[in-house]
Amino acid sequence: MTGQQILWTAARAAEATGGTNTADWAATGLSINTRTLVPGDLFIALTGPNRDGHDFVKAAFDKGASAAIVHRPIADLPTGQPLLQVADSFVALQDMAVAARADSQARFVGITGSVGKTTVNNALAHCLSAQAPTSVSQASFNNHWGVPFSLCTHQPDAVYALNELGMSAAGEIRALSALVRPDIAIITTIAPAHMAAFQSLAEVAAAKSEIFDSMAPDGIAILNRDHALFAQMDAAARNCDLKDIRSFGWHKAASCRILDAELHTDYSLVSLKISEKNISIRLAAPGQHQVMNAAAVLCAVDALGADLERAGATLATLPTLPGRGQSHQITLPDGAGQIKLIDDSYNANPESVRALLALLGADTPRAQGRRIVVLGDMLELGQDSARFHSELSVPLRDNAIARVYACGHYMKTLAGELHDHLPFIHADHARELATRLIADLRDGDIVAVKGSRSRHMDRVVTALLSLSTDLSEANNKGKTDAL
Repeated sequence: MTGQQILWTAARAAEATGGTNTADWAATGLSINTRTLVPGDLFIALTGPNRDGHDFVKAAFDKGASAAIVHRPIADLPTGQPLLQVADSFVALQDMAVAARADSQARFVGITGSVGKTTVNNALAHCLSAQAPTSVSQASFNNHWGVPFSLCTHQPDAVYALNELGMSAAGEIRALSALVRPDIAIITTIAPAHMAAFQSLAEVAAAKSEIFDSMAPDGIAILNRDHALFAQMDAAARNCDLKDIRSFGWHKAASCRILDAELHTDYSLVSLKISEKNISIRLAAPGQHQVMNAAAVLCAVDALGADLERAGATLATLPTLPGRGQSHQITLPDGAGQIKLIDDSYNANPESVRALLALLGADTPRAQGRRIVVLGDMLELGQDSARFHSELSVPLRDNAIARVYACGHYMKTLAGELHDHLPFIHADHARELATRLIADLRDGDIVAVKGSRSRHMDRVVTALLSLSTDLSEANNKGKTDAL
């Protein structure tokens, strides 16, 4: 652990949890998964519906864990291994999160919303980390265990700490907000998502507004000014005694107002007015939805008192994450040409699919290429699932999509809506869909992929990416054989 910052000590963890240590230890990180554990991590043995982390404690030590938090005896463990014994490992994780939040001097930002929260979280981290030490929640660690885990891993010297808060039902954001206690709370937007647990978008907005419940009166709320439910969320923040409520969007009353956006297929040029300052930025990520995300980010930068112009310049260097709109040029086998792939496969709901279709519609295929979209079911939409899927027929036609490849039960509802409008190819599984798609590709095609995570649309992306990989390997093999 030489040269690495100590994150947790045996004494501090025991004080936070009320547990008992079997030996002294110090950890430079945390882990709940031995597959990603690195030497020096504290392993927390959580008990889940499918696996019990206690079964992997020995493996954690074999990989170099500094200690483990457990709530039951571990068989066949060598004598002397440092354990923190607690009544319940998950409760211990939460207790450590509370202690970490109390000890931190950072300004905490909580980010939620139906769409865009991970993008805003990562973009804000990208901007702030260029100016001061910034801790950010990993990947999409935004649920009941991910948020406390992230709090426990925030660096002690952080000036800013960012936490993404997700939900699938009412009450969940309130519990997470109680752990984070945000100084600044952002709601990116409200859209049909997790509708199985809600009767209306107003109920979704109310659940997202729970983020304000654990904020101090001097906290700052940041809302989407263009959204039809802005007034409801604004009232919810005021009911929590928040007085500083800021907003972003095209609306003339927005605190961070978008003045103009020049949209291109691979980037956007945006002009904004923030706190009476005019700023122009270049976004590497294309699309109107990314313009809104950038406005939310800059509104937060301004609220934190960070350098706004520097943040605007930093946005130009923001990398696009895999599965979230990342673009690839793929060489087809046998000299058949190239296609463009837009990988937006991480997740999907009606609003994010419409945003992708608008982005695809604004792009112009090369040669004789076509706009092709590959869609998996949008899940957790409740009793109106079929309607939400069938309504996609309008943006599909409006954006001149040439072919639709789809998998999943609900996507079948599109077939009737698209009858006589454009070809619709359906398969039960993503791998089958990928095979049929690849057989149909031609030079100049633009292919966009999206769907809910459990529909595994990333497998379609992997299959497409492997086309260039296979060609490269074949070329390399040919060179080797020639030598």
